[in-house]
Amino acid sequence: MAMIPINIKKLLHRRSLIAAMAQAKADTPVAAWLLPQRQRRLAKAGETLWHKGEVATEMVCVETGQVRLKEPDVALGAGALLGEIGLFSPDHHRTGTSACDTDCVRHTRSAAGRAQLYDVHPKPGFHLMRLVVARLLHDIAAAKARAAEPMAATN
Repeated sequence: MAMIPINIKKLLHRRSLIAAMAQAKADTPVAAWLLPQRQRRLAKAGETLWHKGEVATEMVCVETGQVRLKEPDVALGAGALLGEIGLFSPDHHRTGTSACDTDCVRHTRSAAGRAQLYDVHPKPGFHLMRLVVARLLHDIAAAKARAAEPMAATN
């Protein structure tokens, strides 16, 4: 009998998580979730934010300016989120190098802050999970296309 209130609480919590997951959409602004308890930082054009293989300690949301991911060569502007894959990977290593194309203002959130955020607001956690999966699927498709190019050239 003593477990009934605990089980009811767990059931209600699970239902709220399921509802949050259903509402988490790819177009929801990530910045709104990152801004509380974040650090605002400035970076100059040409400044490297991190190198491939480094340990990931934070994720970044670009407020102004443009950041370039070197692997693959992709430019990200205002509102873009980067650095999240390293925080989710088993070894916590960066999958690519990033540098500022222009002067940038960015908001960072530590790995510990990310975990705290999910405890309070599960919605961004589901959004980030979908974002990571979408980026990894894109990378797989790009790798398959590159692998198919030599075969197409020989036919």
